[in-house]
Amino acid sequence: MREVWLVEAGEDYEGGFVLGVYSTKELAMSALENKRTFLLKRFEGCDLAKQVSEIEHGCFHSGRDWYAIDRYTIDKVY
Repeated sequence: MREVWLVEAGEDYEGGFVLGVYSTKELAMSALENKRTFLLKRFEGCDLAKQVSEIEHGCFHSGRDWYAIDRYTIDKVY
């Protein structure tokens, strides 16, 4: 079996979707940090920037939105 790492996003209590698939946890964490940095720059100088939390255990929140990494096992390779 093989595993990949997913970067996912969604809204609290509304489910989510996959933003990207990565071969290592380090690459997925880097992508997650890049997303957090983008959000901080986008909301710089307004109250929304205060709502972007620190990355803890591979996830963070931005207002009601969440972003996370998750390990996914692949059973078959085509």
